[in-house]
Amino acid sequence: MNLFQKLFGSKPVMTASSPPGNHRGSQTFEDRETVLWNFLNETIAYYKSISCYCAFPRFRQMIGIDCTDYRKAFAVSETECLIGISSQFFASQPVSNPGEANSELRTCKNCGSSYLFGWQDFSISVNRSVMKPVRINIEDRGAAALVPIPLFVGPSGHGLPDRTQMIPVPFDVFQKYMRELKPS
Repeated sequence: MNLFQKLFGSKPVMTASSPPGNHRGSQTFEDRETVLWNFLNETIAYYKSISCYCAFPRFRQMIGIDCTDYRKAFAVSETECLIGISSQFFASQPVSNPGEANSELRTCKNCGSSYLFGWQDFSISVNRSVMKPVRINIEDRGAAALVPIPLFVGPSGHGLPDRTQMIPVPFDVFQKYMRELKPS
């Protein structure tokens, strides 16, 4: 251990049980993001093997998390990852939407459902993307979305939502939440 580590401690990291914004524990934020990215890539493939990803309310919930709904400035890793991964499956058309730096109407190439995409830069360190459903053209196959929203990596930014809206959960809980099917 070097002098700085003795004086200031080791590098902060985040665990699955840590609250959003608290980076202490055994995994680094980057490690958790890598696990999240890989899992969500597999989850999109899983959704597509059953139906269209638009048929999953929890997918729609995750891509629709918008900090402006909470009057805060934060981004949610799960939202950013899912929008990034799934964007190739949507056709985009620019639209005017005051208050957004970039706005598009995105239409699913599979089922024709449409979403309003928005991107906004709040500061040098916080920007967020969001896709809010406009019209869903497919019957739900996934389980209903729940509140508080369980998140594995969660939000980061200048102001965070309270625990009545979003909660940190271990990876296995998040994994089950994202892949749960609607009861028959």
